[in-house]
Amino acid sequence: MLLLAQAAPADVPLRGLDAIREGNGVAITITGLLIVFVALTAVSLFIGALPRLLNALGPYLPEIESHHDQPANNGRGSKSPPAAGTDPRLIAAIGWAMHNRRPPK
Repeated sequence: MLLLAQAAPADVPLRGLDAIREGNGVAITITGLLIVFVALTAVSLFIGALPRLLNALGPYLPEIESHHDQPANNGRGSKSPPAAGTDPRLIAAIGWAMHNRRPPK
């Protein structure tokens, strides 16, 4: 019993270009290339239009607050000048002691 998609059995198996031609290999290849080309084109057009789309949707999207929104001088690593009368050597000694107290990695 043969199905519609099956070819009649051949005495000699097909090889090379004959097998590609008999199995519609060229049409399948062109179809695959077109699918990939259309998908990549759609992705690149979406990426290109994204800034304009976000500008248009900006008034409707909520602002999200996170720790990244804080000013740079408001965190643990702020560079504030030492208090007046503090010896810089004392600060260096405290830093060295804290560094040596850390457990080894």
